[in-house]
Amino acid sequence: MPQPSQLVIASTYIELLLNHFSLVFLILGTIGFLGNCLIFLHPKVRTNTCSIYLLCSTISDELDLVLNLLPNYLSMCYTYALIFRNIKRNRQRVNITRSIRTNRHGIRAVVVQVLITNFLSIQWIILYSFVITSLQNTINISLEQFIIITFIFRLGYQIFFINSVKSFYIVKTKSSEYNFIRYLTTIQTNLYKIGGPILIIFGILSSILSLIIFMKKNLRKDPCSIYFIAYNIASLIMIYTVILLNTLIYGYNIDPSSYDIHFCRFRLYNLLLLDVLGPSYLILASIDRILITSMNVHIRQCSTIRLAYLTIFLTTIFWLLSTSHTWIFSSITMISPYINVCYFQMDNYYVFISYYSSIVKGILCASLMMIFGLWSIRNVRKSSHIYQMNAVLSRQSKDRQLLRILLNDIIIYFVFNSMLSIVLIYEQIVKSSSESISFNQLRVFYLIVGSFICYIPYCIGFYNNLFVSKKFRNLVKKTFFK
Repeated sequence: MPQPSQLVIASTYIELLLNHFSLVFLILGTIGFLGNCLIFLHPKVRTNTCSIYLLCSTISDELDLVLNLLPNYLSMCYTYALIFRNIKRNRQRVNITRSIRTNRHGIRAVVVQVLITNFLSIQWIILYSFVITSLQNTINISLEQFIIITFIFRLGYQIFFINSVKSFYIVKTKSSEYNFIRYLTTIQTNLYKIGGPILIIFGILSSILSLIIFMKKNLRKDPCSIYFIAYNIASLIMIYTVILLNTLIYGYNIDPSSYDIHFCRFRLYNLLLLDVLGPSYLILASIDRILITSMNVHIRQCSTIRLAYLTIFLTTIFWLLSTSHTWIFSSITMISPYINVCYFQMDNYYVFISYYSSIVKGILCASLMMIFGLWSIRNVRKSSHIYQMNAVLSRQSKDRQLLRILLNDIIIYFVFNSMLSIVLIYEQIVKSSSESISFNQLRVFYLIVGSFICYIPYCIGFYNNLFVSKKFRNLVKKTFFK
């Protein structure tokens, strides 16, 4: 088995050798550039306007070579010089023992990344040269040949970006399980440490500003605005309780719920309650839009302020009672010395919660919002067609703007919750199968990251409304920029 230092030297020699190809291409490109300049600047040739365009193209190619290849070549040479210097100094040291087994996985990952980088770079250079050569004489190229060349170029261009995303998967396949688990933990910690405060700040501003706009007198007369007010209040509570606590737990390793059983139950109760309360208000708003866009006059008359308050009250009471079992079946579990975790009891109740989250959060809420949203769109299209033909009635612009805001909120909710929904459903499918430690940690990683992504719709409502609704933008201007 070769020593780690020998592997580093071998991979470095390979990388350095292949890196010299960039210098070769730079020299060849410069020679070609000078030759083209001599040809296109000839008195008999430069009188043709096409020669000027070709000369500009040649200058652009040369600048591309100089600005891309030359800095990369110099930086890589400098890096290799530092590597060889460090290796030489390390070999001269004495009385230093280092475990070969500890570094072997990292060295293996480095070697594989070097080889993949060189392979992708060579295939891109060959492909680029082929395309440039093929397009030199565009007159004799048929349309089919041009389409094939373009397809090959775009395909190779996309494959080259594998070089930018390969590191994570190479670490997964070439490093030990411990290193991979530590890698995942670092990612999720930085995600909450950096992204959590950003979400909290933007979310609080979004909810407060949305409440100010929807509580204006001309908007709160509409039942749909009442549902939006309830949704933004739920979002604000979600930010101050669930998102803030998860940011402290996963980002800063501060978990008050792991020491106080009452706080633990409060946290899990809020998590379960607010996870369905906000989407329920959006479902009620979509039902209200179905009523207001109906062709039946009596059905349209059902959309009232009183009904909005009543349904919001009953829905809130229903979910407050339906999730109250969390206060009983939550506990603090010691998974290792000095490490406590606040979670649901690991018995039949845990199985119930797993199915509950998968069905209610992953399937039911998203499906109902999509069905009622499409139903509202169908009603609007039918009514628009008839009203245009009869030229008697027309929907108010305010109702259409509210419907547009609602549909956009539904789409955003569906998109940002799709990852967690898939993970929850997958959890129920493979929960009985035995997997490796790293694979189980990967599933936990997807759950934590998916939960973070699910928080985004609660924090961008105001900015989304500014983008999709002209009436909302006008109200914001009148309110804050009088």
